[in-house]
Amino acid sequence: MGGCGIGMDHDAAWIALLHVSGSSFPTGGFAHSFGLETYVSDARVSSGHDLLNYVQTMLCCSLGTLDAPCVALAYKYSGEELSRLDQLLTAYRPAVELRRANQRMGRAFLRAFREMYPGTELDAYQGTLAETSGGNYAVIFGKACAIMGIAREFAVSGFLFNSLNNLIQAGIKLIPLGPSEGHAILFSLYEAVAATAQRALRMNEEELGSFVPALDIASMKHERLYTRLYMS
Repeated sequence: MGGCGIGMDHDAAWIALLHVSGSSFPTGGFAHSFGLETYVSDARVSSGHDLLNYVQTMLCCSLGTLDAPCVALAYKYSGEELSRLDQLLTAYRPAVELRRANQRMGRAFLRAFREMYPGTELDAYQGTLAETSGGNYAVIFGKACAIMGIAREFAVSGFLFNSLNNLIQAGIKLIPLGPSEGHAILFSLYEAVAATAQRALRMNEEELGSFVPALDIASMKHERLYTRLYMS
């Protein structure tokens, strides 16, 4: 695996992707609903069908058009180019909670990754974060996957699967739903995830964007909910 940074073979890289995109990897994703808690509180999401619609909207209009393409771009970027992409992603998020959630997850991912694989390019990147508005999860994830030698298309698909799974798990707790219904929702999204990943791989910086104003408003309202289970 020339240039991957840590010399993993194909099988080890595949196992590594399962590890870093799994729900047990310490990113703190379980603490964030990314606006979903507001939708449930306002009774706009109250069933499995509603949750599926919410997740599909996130996939097509935000995760698939902003975060996933940033994973694909970060995979190829280094140094100042990586930092610029990171700060650009921050600038795309108008809601404070969404910005903080993505940065907290990204920086938590980075800490865990550096403990596992010291001496990579991300060691130096850690030192720049105190002076920037970076540390976004998508950017750190994409670069880490490149270092581990995980195929770029698998990195994007793994990111999307992890992100949707976190949202669905939040929905299971908040609505609430049974685990089987959550599993069925995730299973129904396989083809959409694959298609979204392929589009994200073809996008460039000029095509990045997210248009979910209702989600931005829900995230802003979340700070003032009477009771909250989630940080975002």
